[in-house]
Amino acid sequence: MEAVREPEDLYALPLDEFTAARNELARTLKAEGRGDDAARVKKLKKPPVSAWAVNQLVRDDPDGVERLLDLVDRLKEARSARDIQTLGAQRRELVAKLARRAGELAEAAGHAASPATLQRVTQTLQAGAEDEERELLRRGALADDLAPAGFDAFEGIADLDAFTSAPEPEEDSGQLEELERVAAEAEEEAATLTEEAERAEAAAVAASEKASEARRRAREAREKARRAARSR
Repeated sequence: MEAVREPEDLYALPLDEFTAARNELARTLKAEGRGDDAARVKKLKKPPVSAWAVNQLVRDDPDGVERLLDLVDRLKEARSARDIQTLGAQRRELVAKLARRAGELAEAAGHAASPATLQRVTQTLQAGAEDEERELLRRGALADDLAPAGFDAFEGIADLDAFTSAPEPEEDSGQLEELERVAAEAEEEAATLTEEAERAEAAAVAASEKASEARRRAREAREKARRAARSR
């Protein structure tokens, strides 16, 4: 295991080396008289496989992740339904491609890329609306999964009523039909995004419940072990 000098470098390590490297770095910082830095490093959380895979993805394909963040910016600034639809489709396609690559990196490192893991990877790649999230994602320094951006990425979109303001029919009926078609496509896109956000929220709730159950079982197991030790 190579010596790590910067906290961020911990997230580039194989996952099973994280804890030992973190503790060693904390000891080194403390020996150098940097107690506050050592305390902060000691608190760093080992990422789950899903977040770790995204961290490796950033190092494997930084340009792809940068393109994804650029699409989020362009979606924020979009003013027409057609642009929203086009950029949204490009974003979904790129997220799917990057998620597949993250799964391959996880598998290559000996970690099972289960459907649940890939779903969390996808949700993290759908984030990036907040500056702090963007920076962690760009640096590949995620300690945990991120929540998908949802409609936060579309705050700058103009009201769709602008697309349904009918011109004089006798002057340009073709333009009216085109505007109505664009508005209908935008509404369909909005419905699809709403469904995706709802599915992501439900998955997050289910994962939280499973984690709580696992912690409960762990407490019970520890208590049984203590009782067994005392009875010897």
